[in-house]
Amino acid sequence: MALVYDLQTGAPVNWARLLPAALVKGTSLDNAGDGTSIGLVSSPVLQDLMVKAEMADAANPLDPDCKDVVSDPEVKLSLWPDAKAGGLAVQPASLIHAVAACGDSVVIPTATLRKLGVSAALLDAIDVAHTAGFYDRDQP
Repeated sequence: MALVYDLQTGAPVNWARLLPAALVKGTSLDNAGDGTSIGLVSSPVLQDLMVKAEMADAANPLDPDCKDVVSDPEVKLSLWPDAKAGGLAVQPASLIHAVAACGDSVVIPTATLRKLGVSAALLDAIDVAHTAGFYDRDQP
């Protein structure tokens, strides 16, 4: 589980401040089993991009039984910057245990996010970290 916190406040990042209004239907907080707060986003646009990317992945295509699950408009998303892949990772976060296997993450490239009006500060930081190799190279 990726945790994205505002280092000034210690609270989960408010994604509505970093993403344009057209991408954010709503934000909410959830709690992990240990009480850790996790910031979640409802975003039909990001959800659609996630599903399309999974459907197009020839090496690991989305299981047909999962398409309806991850396309459900009630699904909330966990987001995190992914410097290694050079984008914003998106993963369904509100799946019940029985369909948790449908919760693969997808990275939306910064170039795509720029076209959607995502904060340049966020995307520039991801691009700089990607170019400089500021990520754990030993992890898959």
